[in-house]
This record gives sequence, structure tokens and C-alpha cells, in this order.
Amino acid sequence: MSSSTTLPKVLIVLTSADKTVDGHPTGFFISEIAHPFSKIATHVDVTFASPKGHSVVDPASVEMFKEDIESMSFLKDRADKYQKNVPLSEINPREYDAVFVPGGHGPSVDLITDNTFARVLSGVYQAGKPVAAICHAAGTLGSVVDRNGNSIYNGRTATAFSNLEEEQVGKVQSVKELPEDHIKRHGGSYVKAAEPWGERVVVDKNSDGILITGQNPASGHKLGEELLKAIRETVA
Repeated sequence: MSSSTTLPKVLIVLTSADKTVDGHPTGFFISEIAHPFSKIATHVDVTFASPKGHSVVDPASVEMFKEDIESMSFLKDRADKYQKNVPLSEINPREYDAVFVPGGHGPSVDLITDNTFARVLSGVYQAGKPVAAICHAAGTLGSVVDRNGNSIYNGRTATAFSNLEEEQVGKVQSVKELPEDHIKRHGGSYVKAAEPWGERVVVDKNSDGILITGQNPASGHKLGEELLKAIRETVA
């Protein structure tokens, strides 16, 4: 493809939350956007969006990944794109070939109950395009529905940040609903890595569409690879 105008269009939806339910600083988790982004960036045309049109990075994730080249490069080079982005209310889902939602505790504060978020992602999914989410973001998709009005998780297999991992970081009270519980409540079959913090990515395909979920920060690179593969399969 010779120019960005011919590249598949990918919507990356970020949280606008900067505080957890119990008042701790939050945002999106830096490696959970940087690692998948590194796998797709040169192959797609990306639009960043969020409920309020602006987003922040979880400061704890910056400290945790301060030696990670991809995370620090994204933090520096893409700040103008993620800090001020497109309000979700202005997004037409028919314009996009895929959607990706990075994690962090922020999505479990605002995206999980955002009707516009659910509408936009439902539009992408119902068009047969890939929907991908990682960690806590995978615990926000229950209100995204297929063409029959069923939850994207109903009868599907998926992963997200596990209850055990949430307990280990001491943040059970920081979210509106634990991601693992969210998937199960919406009829999904939840799976996870053999050990906490291990890589796990699930690609669930059926006649409705492609759902790609990653469990935790360790799953970012693999999720990006699977998302790019799905985009190539669905874009003519």
C-alpha cells in the first residue's frame, strides 16, 4: 500500500478516567497500548478516541515500564494524539476496519458503563470487523452486542485481568466490576494463563465476528500480532 489513505483504519479507544472508583490515580496502562501499537502502527491508519476527547496515562504504569523502550517511545512520540483525541460521540463506526481498547484501571471506571462506547464497538463488530481489548479493557465489553442483540461475550471464550491478579495488586475495590466476573456475567467462558501474569491471548471467531482478548501486560505483543492478522483477513 502506497499511502496512509489506503491503509486499514483502526480505532483505538482510550479511557478518559484519571481516578479509580476509590480515588487513586489511573488512566490507560502504557505498555498495554505501546506493545500492541508497535505491531500494527506501520500497517494501519490509527484514530484515537475517548469519551471526553482527552486521556491520561496511568502514572504507576509509566514507573513500572520506564525502562521499556516501546512504552517510553509511545509516551514521548504520541502524546499529541492520545492526550487530546476525538470524542467518541463524533465517531462513525462504519469508517473503521477494527477497534482496539487498551487496559489500565481507567476503562473499568468509565468505558464499562458508557453507552456511546458500546454503540461504537457494536457497530464495528456487527460489520464483521475485529474487536480487540486487553486486561481491564476486556472487562468492559459486555454491553457490546452482535446483530441479534446478544452480548459480544455470550457463548464466546475470552480472557481479561483475572480476579487473582486483581487481588495481588490490591485493587479489587478500585473498579466497578472485576474483569473476570464481567465476562462470566455476560455469558462468556473465561480462560486465563496457567500462572498469574503469564501471557494469554484468545481469538474467538464465528459468523458474528472476531473477538480478540488479552489477559494482562504480558499479553500485549501477542495481542497486537493477532489483531494485525485479523485485520488482514477481513480487509479486502
